[in-house]
Amino acid sequence: MTDYLTFWQSKTAIFRRELAPNELFYSTAMRPKLERLLLQCSQPNGLILVVGPSGTGKSTVLKWIYDTLEVAKHEVLLTTLVRDETTMGWLTSRLAEFMGVVVPAVGSGNDLTPAMRRTAAAFDELIAEHLSLLVTIDAAHRLVTPESCGEISAYLNLQALAGSCVTFLLAGDQRLKQLILSIPELSTRVAFTLEIHPMTRTETADYIDHRLRHAGVAATFDSDAVALIFDLSSGIAASIDHLAESCLIEAAFMDVRMINRTVVQAAAAQIYGDKLDDKPADKPSGKALGDARTEVSSGTEIDLAKQQTNLGTPSWLTMPISQVQPTDGGPFGSHPHDPKSHDAEAAGATKPIDSGIKLTSLFKSEPGRNRS
Repeated sequence: MTDYLTFWQSKTAIFRRELAPNELFYSTAMRPKLERLLLQCSQPNGLILVVGPSGTGKSTVLKWIYDTLEVAKHEVLLTTLVRDETTMGWLTSRLAEFMGVVVPAVGSGNDLTPAMRRTAAAFDELIAEHLSLLVTIDAAHRLVTPESCGEISAYLNLQALAGSCVTFLLAGDQRLKQLILSIPELSTRVAFTLEIHPMTRTETADYIDHRLRHAGVAATFDSDAVALIFDLSSGIAASIDHLAESCLIEAAFMDVRMINRTVVQAAAAQIYGDKLDDKPADKPSGKALGDARTEVSSGTEIDLAKQQTNLGTPSWLTMPISQVQPTDGGPFGSHPHDPKSHDAEAAGATKPIDSGIKLTSLFKSEPGRNRS
């Protein structure tokens, strides 16, 4: 065997691939929350928070909002923080670049007033054009001091005195929520908070089934396998993706299409290592992972290490994980139990997806979609 994708008759990674716009997975409990979030983002509304542990889909929500808001009515700046911010100056430069405004140098210790004045003038143009601006900031828990939030507070104060056209949507972990609530000038401006939680065991099973169905892959994860994946991943979507993809790799090595507990243990050992001392303290225990020498469902004992050695080194490499893409055709895509979600052909589902967002634009804000 040279390629596990050939074994599963897929052109791309199954769980690590970027999903098509109509393939967004959401739980039943999440739908009304997303509906409310979209409503809040569709009009100037102060400050919105999206909060949850790493890997639960916060970036997915931001991308979904970016693609869902109507281009003719909304400008959307999508950016992320790549370092801890402790002072003012980081936001105005990104806003000015996005709005196509030339501003004086912005840096630590510089007077921000001239730059903010010119940026505010661009906001006046948006108001005159009956447009709104949504500023979405991922990894916003990197705002680590009240001073680093000063520009957000200042722009909100300006809008309180004049016209409103800007909403700030911040996504991060619980540190973000704690910081915002500790700043009176911002805590009173929070219009909506979306809390994203890890999946339940039932949602984990639905999610795995959803991903397999849209990829057109004829694999089956039995209940014990799903239970172990849930325990190992703690219901975190990104961890589920890595474990499930590794399970398909291990199953291809074993030449089986039923993913059981044995396969999951082998996959987990590849991710976390098969020695307790080699795993961080928060990784699964040796008992959860099982021994490298495992027993398959038929009762036949196999030595996984020996088996993989006999197979030789594969020529393929796994692909980098990509975030789930947002939806067209109705604001929230297909529910995993919605018959309409089963219509896509497998070949179409595995084509590479163009997100329309350049990685460099997340560092240096590209001009607005409605501007030259």
